[in-house]
Order: sequence, then C-alpha cells, then structure tokens
Amino acid sequence: MKTDKKLLIRKQIDVANSMSMPELQAKFLELHGFDCGQTSPRNLRKRIAYRLQEIYFGGLSAADAEILDTIADNDPLANLEQVLPEGWPKHRERGSAAFGRASCTRSSQ
Repeated sequence: MKTDKKLLIRKQIDVANSMSMPELQAKFLELHGFDCGQTSPRNLRKRIAYRLQEIYFGGLSAADAEILDTIADNDPLANLEQVLPEGWPKHRERGSAAFGRASCTRSSQ
C-alpha cells in the first residue's frame, strides 16, 4: 500500500499543533539537532512543519543551492563582516566581561 506523503505530513503537523511548549522544544531538537532558543510556540510549530516538509519532499536541489550561493557571493549585503577594533577577540563568550560592551561609531568620510 502506497503511503500518501501529504497525508502523513498533515497528521504530523496536526500532532505538533496540539503539543505543549516542552514537547515542541523536544521535537525541534529531534528534527534540527540543536536547541531552538527563546521563541514562541507558534514559531516552533512553523519551523517544525517546514522541516517535516523538507525531510519528506526534499530540500533544495544542488543546482538551486549553487544559484543561491552565486547570488549571495555577488551581493555585498550578504557578505558583511563585523570589523572589531585591533586587539579585540574575534569571538567573545556570553557572560564574559567584554560581551555586549562594544560601541558603534560613525566616521566622517
């Protein structure tokens, strides 16, 4: 008997719609492999539904991914880098004394 993918996904999404927040967080972790962080149940349900569809119907084709990479490579906004003052560490840990103390300044041109 052939399983209808759309029906199967619809059932899983319906189950997710009735889950509590801890259940949604566990399902998100199961599907994505990382914690969801601070978010709303509505957002988690959407992200779970999108991931289920990706798993069952497939993600981007290699050709589509290559096209998007080419577009991003040529888009200056997609390639922004944070410029830190000389001597500042590139990665700071949350909770460290330096975290969150950087200031933004404008320079006249």
